[in-house]
Amino acid sequence: MITSGDRLKTLLQECHLSPSDLALHRNVLPQHVNNWIRRGVPIARLDDIAGLLCVHTHWLRTGMGPKYRFPPPAPPLDPQDHFIDQDNLLYPTPSPTALAASTHEDVLIPFHRPLNQQLIAVDNRHLRLPREALDSLRINPDHCAALIMPDTSQAPRIQPGAAVAIDRSHTTYQPGHLYAVLHGGDLAIRNLYPMTCNAMRLRPYNLAHFSDELASAQEAVEVLGWVFWWSTLQPCRPDEKQ
Repeated sequence: MITSGDRLKTLLQECHLSPSDLALHRNVLPQHVNNWIRRGVPIARLDDIAGLLCVHTHWLRTGMGPKYRFPPPAPPLDPQDHFIDQDNLLYPTPSPTALAASTHEDVLIPFHRPLNQQLIAVDNRHLRLPREALDSLRINPDHCAALIMPDTSQAPRIQPGAAVAIDRSHTTYQPGHLYAVLHGGDLAIRNLYPMTCNAMRLRPYNLAHFSDELASAQEAVEVLGWVFWWSTLQPCRPDEKQ
């Protein structure tokens, strides 16, 4: 019989957390967490643990009903949706002509790379974007930085190696939106969700190969800015198999 302890063990594995990590979050001994895994999560702890791991209390207790409080993003219904940030539809979408960087008013956004826990500008490397597109989102070009997508965690929405533009004035994140962060000194592009005790959930788009990450208030997670633009290539030619 699968118990709440078994479900807790699976959740910790999905979040790449050890019993000691959870014990640190909840200010208990690691042995207590191991006991919860073996014997089941105590009734008095169910709400707290479920809230920390962003799952429903009823699911953690019984295994029934919806699991996550924040469901994973649905796959695009149309191939063209790969080029639309589904998380930022509250913002007006610029017209196609506004996205054509071909005038003397284009903006050159400097590329940056992470180094020693901070972003460093790369000499003579810029991303060219139309000023009209930035104006449509009320983005000040002086607050922008360009980055390189470091991995496949956002595929197929954002391919590895794609150019990404962020607005560094948006560092107070809104739940569910896409941000660039420095997590333990490494660059990551993730959807961010708040959790209890000022913790943060970092969610990838590519849930088939990446898991959610849980960052406590004590961990070094710096929100660099809101991701408002990216470039990408199709993963393969039409006459090739993926």
